[in-house]
Amino acid sequence: LSSYAGYATWSIPAVDIQPLVTLNDFDIDGNAVFDAANQNVTVGRNFTIDATATYTPGTNTTTFNGTAGQVFTNDGTITDGLYNMSVTNSSILSVTNDLTIRNNLSLASGTIFRDMGNTVGVAANLANSGTHQSQGTGSITLNGTGEQVISGDGSGSFGNLFINKSAGTTTATANIALTGNLRLATDNSTLTIGSNRLSLSASSNVYDALTGTTTASFSSSRMVETNGLQSDAGMVVTFASTDSRLFPFGCDSKYTPARLQFASAPTTWGSVRISPANNQHPLVTDANALSYYWKVSNTDFSGIVANSMRLRLYYDDTDIQGTEANMVPAVYSPTSWTTYD
Repeated sequence: LSSYAGYATWSIPAVDIQPLVTLNDFDIDGNAVFDAANQNVTVGRNFTIDATATYTPGTNTTTFNGTAGQVFTNDGTITDGLYNMSVTNSSILSVTNDLTIRNNLSLASGTIFRDMGNTVGVAANLANSGTHQSQGTGSITLNGTGEQVISGDGSGSFGNLFINKSAGTTTATANIALTGNLRLATDNSTLTIGSNRLSLSASSNVYDALTGTTTASFSSSRMVETNGLQSDAGMVVTFASTDSRLFPFGCDSKYTPARLQFASAPTTWGSVRISPANNQHPLVTDANALSYYWKVSNTDFSGIVANSMRLRLYYDDTDIQGTEANMVPAVYSPTSWTTYD
């Protein structure tokens, strides 16, 4: 990969540094050191870095573009970590150890990325139009100190997605689906989804730490944040049991979560979508009302037992209009209000 200055006597031309493309396996064995000199490296099958070997990517992009299973055996040293990593074509990529990505990670449509129980740290942006699968406590962890963006075509799914930031922001510009857990581990770990949808599977939860099952530390600086508009897609949670499920969201620096539980199992389970709206409901006529409300809908349920839903909605005191003691919970559906007092 080194530049060659040429040899004038024999008219041998100079050769610029070139990217490396391997159609099959790429192995760095023994004590070898492979310096990519900032040139991109593309691997069509397995990439192995032996325990005593070194890969120095510089500021390149390491791409896995196989058409089936690929294994990244990163036992050795990756100097400073990968810079950019891209999984394309129809690659099914597995990593064997924790992995540091100093810049961007991209998973193209049709690809599968398996963390195999390892932590894949990403310091910049994450584009996912493919499928990320987690084994055990493995995860993709966003840990940069600046603005980080989660993008994609809206069909991407994650296993475990952790946000563990000491500074900066995390913003989703596309719909996100999780089959594992979402962990918002610090007070700089708000996930701003805006108008997009965050979908959780029946086995997914949102926690406030990298380990454990706690939720007490959610706040206006550690939550799922929407735009607070009626048109927002909000959070969609799939139910398959009578366990209580938390929607730890809010908007406009207000943490206004929802918690939903079914006292009895319906005939068929489904999913519930809830999104907060940061204004008074347009059909409110009473002076004693919140300048805030929540949109709630469900799909795929059947045979819901009467009075079996237990929904709690938590508001911010700044949204109280009138006298709080005179307020009662109410639902507008389909064309009139029903109060619960």
